[in-house]
Amino acid sequence: MRKPPLSLVLALSAVGMGCRHTQPPPPTDQNQPIPAQSFQRQWEADLALKDDSVDRLFVRDDLVFVYTQSHKAYVLSRSGGQVLNIDAVAGATIDLFPPVVLGDKVVYPTNTTLEVYDNHGVHQRTINTDNAIRTPAVGNKNVVFFGSEYPGGGRLIAMDITRLSTIPIWQVMTPGGALSAAPALYQGVLYAGTHDGKIYAVSEDRTAIWPLEGGVFLTAGKIVADVKADQDGVYFASTDSKLYCVDRMTGKVKWQYFSGRPLTASPQVTADTVYQSVPDVGVVAIDKTKSKFPQYGQGDNRDAKWIASDAVEFLAADEKFAYMRTRDNRITAFDKQSGKQVFQSQRTDLDLFTQNPDKDGLIYAATKNGKIFAIKPSVTGGGVGELVLANPTLRMLAMADRSDWR
Repeated sequence: MRKPPLSLVLALSAVGMGCRHTQPPPPTDQNQPIPAQSFQRQWEADLALKDDSVDRLFVRDDLVFVYTQSHKAYVLSRSGGQVLNIDAVAGATIDLFPPVVLGDKVVYPTNTTLEVYDNHGVHQRTINTDNAIRTPAVGNKNVVFFGSEYPGGGRLIAMDITRLSTIPIWQVMTPGGALSAAPALYQGVLYAGTHDGKIYAVSEDRTAIWPLEGGVFLTAGKIVADVKADQDGVYFASTDSKLYCVDRMTGKVKWQYFSGRPLTASPQVTADTVYQSVPDVGVVAIDKTKSKFPQYGQGDNRDAKWIASDAVEFLAADEKFAYMRTRDNRITAFDKQSGKQVFQSQRTDLDLFTQNPDKDGLIYAATKNGKIFAIKPSVTGGGVGELVLANPTLRMLAMADRSDWR
């Protein structure tokens, strides 16, 4: 169980005590009926940043990580927003990649080291790498996998953080193709993309998986977006303008979507849909389970189920809606079947978001000055809580809580 550092004190809102009433008091701004098709604050954490600002936001397992410009990592509980640790990772002159959670340890990759912390925020060790780290990392048990720089190409590297030696467990050369996208790790197989358009599939002991020529899948463009994988396939976007889904064990194309634009954003994969940001088009929703031509088997070309032309990025989804950030910086709910805009927030001052592909539909956002929010869509209404983001017809109710609109 992580304990908040003693140096950090979170202010609690005082509850005023009024005089006795013969009738129950009316709901306060913080405790009012939550109508359908609105947004409710699940929790808020105020980091009270001074001379610093929020830079990035990540969700990992049961934790929320908040990176600041000075390379501090605030570790928050995903369930309640409590600050568990503040990890001062490194100086501001280095790159800091997303965190990797390995059981009771957190690994922060920089461009030259792996910084290992325990779950109490205590720095355990620094692992120097021989070559610069060039991709976000993934991990399993005590092993971290990442792409490294190498003259004339790159290397896919496996590093055991518990070994005294800093020599990698293994390396896979990617000649002619540098790596910059995060690999995907699913059921013991690592999938990584390179700048020469190749996707490699190797087991955790470096065994090549795909029975393809050279053991790789080849696209006609660079792979610069993070690779994703789940039980239904491996997903990757290429600058050849295609989004691919290939079979995890054979590397054969299951389906592909032709966007007409070079793709540089990673696909966001949920249980039934893949959401792909396409430049000058919006966010495209593609049904990942239903084949266009099931009688023909593998390799069909998928059409967009719908396109959210005003959307900038996917944020979260539940059973009925997909939630996107739109160009006006509002959170907007789109019907998952039709793509129709159903409701949206009034608030536009949230600066940073992260993607949450889980089914719970929670949206995680932050302001640069250190306020972190978990936002819960209220689809059916009927509950009681604090309304912080409302649809246009409920704006006056939402404005009652002025402290949350500053």
